[in-house]
Amino acid sequence: MKSRTLFLSLALIAALAAWTLPAAGGEAEARDAARKLLDRYKDAVVLVEVVVKMKISAGGQSQDREQKLEANGTVITPEGLTVVSNASIDPSAALGRMGMRADVSTSSAKIVTADGTEHEAELVITDKDLDLAFLRPKAAVKLPCVELKKAADPALLDTMVAVTRLNRKANREPGVALSEVLTVIRKPRVRYLASGQIFQGCPVFNLAGEPLGLALMHTDGAAGVTVLPCDDILEAAKQVGQKKPDGGAKEEKAPPAEKPATPDASKGAL
Repeated sequence: MKSRTLFLSLALIAALAAWTLPAAGGEAEARDAARKLLDRYKDAVVLVEVVVKMKISAGGQSQDREQKLEANGTVITPEGLTVVSNASIDPSAALGRMGMRADVSTSSAKIVTADGTEHEAELVITDKDLDLAFLRPKAAVKLPCVELKKAADPALLDTMVAVTRLNRKANREPGVALSEVLTVIRKPRVRYLASGQIFQGCPVFNLAGEPLGLALMHTDGAAGVTVLPCDDILEAAKQVGQKKPDGGAKEEKAPPAEKPATPDASKGAL
């Protein structure tokens, strides 16, 4: 009887070990994939610096203020077209929640690459509903980029890889994090809510290396930062005039998106 009990115990231990090994192996594979994605796309995540002028009104009084803001951005074309979270460079919404009104305009903008090179840029398109802001270098450049394209829709608990870059004080070091799809928000448009850390304005991938979208504020609700799929970003980007090889801008524009972004390059307003 004792030998039979011992045999059953050993069999149970072996079965449990066999059941847990794939999970451990899968976790190691996910970490390896994340490191590879970081190495491949770290230079496509940049810092965006903008100087904004604000006229803040509250309680019948107003005040003029200038502020320098810094945020992560993702380069999505070799010509340097960069996407940033609009909320990170436009403080008007945050001030509005505090009962203040702010008229905001952009005074200057720069795209700062991993090696510290600064490219003067212009803010060409914003869409507050989607939390999108597009910046374009003023001079002709060639930059590493994340090519946004349609990926397979992730399922619940699928692993997501988020790539980021830290600020100047942290020497612009790149970083990466793993999370899972906690839920999929379906209305008014699809967004993926992560169970862990994702980084505002930065790209998010699946383990196959396909971009799922960019981490942006969910302005339609209280979900915070979510992943906006590539399709919506590319639709908005169609309205941005393509950069000519000599650095000039061609003003041809594609048909507007379902929720069209608001062109404001002429005024530099957010």
